[in-house]
Amino acid sequence: MMSNERRNSSRIHLEIGVTVLENSGNRSLRAIDISERGMFIKTDDPAPVRRLIRLRVPVASDGQELHVLAMVVHRVLPTPGTLTMDSPPGMGIQLYGLGPLARKRWTEWVKNLTIDCATPNGEPPPVPLQRVDNPPPIDSIKRMSVRHSTSWDVKIIGDSVENTRTTNISAGGAFILTTQPHTEGDTLDLILVHPKTAEGFDISCQIVRNVAKPNRGIGVRFVDMTDERSRELLEFIESAVAQIDDELVILEQDDPMLA
Repeated sequence: MMSNERRNSSRIHLEIGVTVLENSGNRSLRAIDISERGMFIKTDDPAPVRRLIRLRVPVASDGQELHVLAMVVHRVLPTPGTLTMDSPPGMGIQLYGLGPLARKRWTEWVKNLTIDCATPNGEPPPVPLQRVDNPPPIDSIKRMSVRHSTSWDVKIIGDSVENTRTTNISAGGAFILTTQPHTEGDTLDLILVHPKTAEGFDISCQIVRNVAKPNRGIGVRFVDMTDERSRELLEFIESAVAQIDDELVILEQDDPMLA
């Protein structure tokens, strides 16, 4: 097994943008500690260990991307209310099933990054660098509770009922797709629909932002929540996410297709 010292010395302390491809929608995230075998992806919603995930990684300054599969080999879970950028939550991934051409592109890309990031004495830089050709998306690690990128049916209750869906949800709020006009600061009554049992959860929310692109919708914060109601919501969400996770691809640690 590779020692920690050898593994650390082969990592490139650089931060880039990557895209995680999911059935419920793509996520733009930040990756650090890049190596010939994989990288660490910062997210407050890391996939379970041994999960197979799909990625798009920019491997050239002209924006060309490489589509790869990778297995989650370890994850760092966030502690709600105490998230920091010094030790970010996320998941370490290991490349899976790269063909010869894809392997060659990845290896050359890592080699070029190593040259670009080397200091005059040949040592890696002491802190992560930002690539100017990959402007960072909005960092996802800024919330007080863990966000799950999953699509739920939701009913917006008003003069009429609007049936729509979420793109993500947490115990603190959600992003809801809607083409109807809504005003920031207004409150809404919702019914969240469990994706497996179809059970409804009544909840009130306040609109905190309107988004026009790429998906038109509203970001909402759940309000009027007692401690007991917050626990009930968290259990409601986690029970759904656990059932969804059970359906996804899980690999063995010694799978011969791993990098």
